Amino acid sequence: MPGGAFEDALDGLESLCAGGVARADQVDKGLRALSAARPLEMSADALRRMLLLCYRIAGIDGPRVAIDASGQERARQSIGYMVDQIIEDTLKDRGGFNRGFIEGQAAREAALGRAGSDELFAHYIPRYSVPLTVAEAGPLLAPYLRALEAGMSEHRHAHLRICWKVLEHPLPPFEQVFRDWLAELDARGIPGGLKAITRARALVAMAEAGRQHIGWEEIETTLLPQLSSEHPMVAATLSRFLGALYAEGGRRIQGGPAWPLDRMLDHIAELPENRRPVAGGFLNGYGDFGDPLHALRNDPGVGLDLDTWVLAVLADNHPEPYLPGAQAFWFYVHEHYWASPEFVMRLIDAGHLWEALMCATEQPNETSGMEPVLRRLAACDEAEIARSARECLQRAFPEGGSAG
Repeated sequence: MPGGAFEDALDGLESLCAGGVARADQVDKGLRALSAARPLEMSADALRRMLLLCYRIAGIDGPRVAIDASGQERARQSIGYMVDQIIEDTLKDRGGFNRGFIEGQAAREAALGRAGSDELFAHYIPRYSVPLTVAEAGPLLAPYLRALEAGMSEHRHAHLRICWKVLEHPLPPFEQVFRDWLAELDARGIPGGLKAITRARALVAMAEAGRQHIGWEEIETTLLPQLSSEHPMVAATLSRFLGALYAEGGRRIQGGPAWPLDRMLDHIAELPENRRPVAGGFLNGYGDFGDPLHALRNDPGVGLDLDTWVLAVLADNHPEPYLPGAQAFWFYVHEHYWASPEFVMRLIDAGHLWEALMCATEQPNETSGMEPVLRRLAACDEAEIARSARECLQRAFPEGGSAG
């Protein structure tokens, strides 16, 4: 049961937040102490106190904590991050992936006849013990789930990140509470519920395993139509599976692909819906490591102009949401074109200012050639883009970075 440093941190933070207006740096310090001292086991009362306090600090439920953040912007941002992190670490088995990797490495060492290293287990994170039943956890999570759903009214995919993590690294009883809530979203006809996440997770597993064999007829008649008709998360993870099938010359497709890689890429660039998520998913599956756009440039099966293809994908002009299970398209664009100022100028000409900014600020230096790009962005009419470009200029090119 909790005691010592954790109880002191919890008592101290509660006292700080109950005493009128609290300084942002002190709240941030208190949250960090609470997170660092968190034990593997705590009482139900301590768990409730910790979550309810986080809810109040985040403005999710109860009287919101008054915080003075004047002149402390970094501390204010850190508070939001720490609250999110504490809640997230409470709802999922945060050591699940860590343990799986370590135990897999230990099994490999044993299979090779080598003694395991103590260093291998230095970062092992045991599973937390949650002293609540599903019936008790439901009401405790209700304010948080209401806040998630409220956020969906502005950003309809806002709930996916935490839901994905909870289902990926399940921790009873919270996993069941999330499953029940997601099933309720399905019952109310709200996209992105349990059915979509369950299917997307299954598609990711297929893409990562890389051993599934499927015939082209099923791909063409069943899977391809769904790239533009399914939930964006499902479409993206489905495309990740297709990208994995096309890797290594399409050898994983029974009888080989009827469409050459060029035609598949053209098909993606012409999709009426989900174009960017599908393109990002396909690249994710095609080249899970490194730079898949570079791999495409060097693939003898690709004869199309890759720069033109990238612009065609971006031309749908739909904002790219965060979608778990597949990498975003813009990520590969900025990783590939960070030192291609001529292409980034084409992005600006086409109105893709944010993507251009991501490319220009990835590694801005004399080698990247991005100084003129940043100057052009710094002088653009989009205030936030211009501000970010000016800040990057001042950091990367201090002698002449005050333009704009």
